[in-house]
Amino acid sequence: MTAVSAPRPGWELLAGQVNQRRYEALRAYLYEGASLQQAADRADYTRAALASLVRDLRAGKLTMFAPPGVPGRKSAPKKDAARARVIELRREGQRAMGVEVSHDTISKITDEVLEELKAWQVCPLEALYPVV
Repeated sequence: MTAVSAPRPGWELLAGQVNQRRYEALRAYLYEGASLQQAADRADYTRAALASLVRDLRAGKLTMFAPPGVPGRKSAPKKDAARARVIELRREGQRAMGVEVSHDTISKITDEVLEELKAWQVCPLEALYPVV
């Protein structure tokens, strides 16, 4: 068994965050070789709570840093409209490809999408991307 080290510098800044506490407790137990009670005491968990975290982690039920999901629309409204138009054309026996459209129609479609495209191009990147 290895010696249990003190938390790394900066621990106190993140100690109130649930995921950081979980990570530190699990790391102490699984990686550093601390006993279940020692790791639980360091992270202010009970022995049973840490045992439950370990069980959930091993079962794949515990997400550490990735959010479980983002509420909101799961599809784009303009895509839905385009998809509906393609379905309508197919019902009429026409093909979406090879349909003659005027330059004005193409310009209108491009103008509708252009603002979203520009907004997407300048959106800031996230500082951290979780990898599973």
